[in-house]
Amino acid sequence: MIVILYTSHWEEPAERLQRLIQSSFPVEGIEIYRTLSSFLHRMQNPPDLPFVVVLLAGERNELLDFRSIDHLLGGTRLILVLPDQAEETLRTAHLLRPRYLTYADSDFSDLAQVIKKMAGLQPG
Repeated sequence: MIVILYTSHWEEPAERLQRLIQSSFPVEGIEIYRTLSSFLHRMQNPPDLPFVVVLLAGERNELLDFRSIDHLLGGTRLILVLPDQAEETLRTAHLLRPRYLTYADSDFSDLAQVIKKMAGLQPG
């Protein structure tokens, strides 16, 4: 199983998220992308193994960027980490059809369990 993390904003929430993922999954199963173009290239050539995509939106406008590549995300086990709880942010996020939503200011305590369940590594 591969966890693909995309974040263009390398600030405290991204660092916490990366630490959580690295402490919960084997390093060889983690891919981190910091530019939309590198992430786009990866999604055009998806892994052969099962994978989960975690997108951390540093700002609301970044969700619109994600919408522009929605065709590559369809059917993907997608987790969105949102910058805020504003109604417009949530509305845009739901258009991407994520399997799970959380927020950048959360403690991510449940995220590792959610990823493991999505990957079939944990019953539930």
